[in-house]
Amino acid sequence: CALPIYRFEVKVDNKHGAGSYFGNSAGERAKVDLCVGLALQRLVASRATAAFNVVFMDEVFDHLDSAAHERVVEVLSELDKESIYVVSHEEDLKAWFPHTLRVIKKGGFSTIEP
Repeated sequence: CALPIYRFEVKVDNKHGAGSYFGNSAGERAKVDLCVGLALQRLVASRATAAFNVVFMDEVFDHLDSAAHERVVEVLSELDKESIYVVSHEEDLKAWFPHTLRVIKKGGFSTIEP
């Protein structure tokens, strides 16, 4: 049984920026990437036969200013998920999250700092 192939297009309309994705700043592209990721997550969830209650976000705060950090935290807090894991190298973000883990990579191995 062959599965159907679905295609979709993402159109970014930036009234004050470039006319293409790559013409936008790194921060603008990061916002688009987050929106597309959340949209794809909703699409997958709408077609899944089982619910999933966890989200992993890898470096979604990179290239964003502090105002955008606050807005992304708001968006993440509105997700109807039991657990949301965010990976970031930015120390100042720890204040936005009630629980944090620090992972240290040394000698090719990663460990969780106590």
